[in-house]
Amino acid sequence: MRVPQISVRGGPSDRSTQAFCAIRSGGTLNSNSVAVNVAGRDVRLSIVRVGSNPFAVFRAPRGTVISMGPTTVSNFLAEVPALTGCTPEGGGYSIGPSRARATGIAGAINCP
Repeated sequence: MRVPQISVRGGPSDRSTQAFCAIRSGGTLNSNSVAVNVAGRDVRLSIVRVGSNPFAVFRAPRGTVISMGPTTVSNFLAEVPALTGCTPEGGGYSIGPSRARATGIAGAINCP
């Protein structure tokens, strides 16, 4: 599977702010993301580089949210190697209207 890549020039220096920037820049269209099913949820996947740091970004389709539980982020990041060929580096981040509902999830990745 070819996962589209999006580049964001410059950007913040701390990892959490970079992750939030990556989520906001992550693809939601066929031209800049691919549809995948992760943990029983249909989401859009793209790789977003904030400066030189790549992130795997899962976005909920427009007008929807990802229901969040205690293991949702780790379940999503566990799928990164199979979907991208990259390995997650550290934990993940999510943003959305509440802690229980996210519009996107991102995790820093290391790609060979």
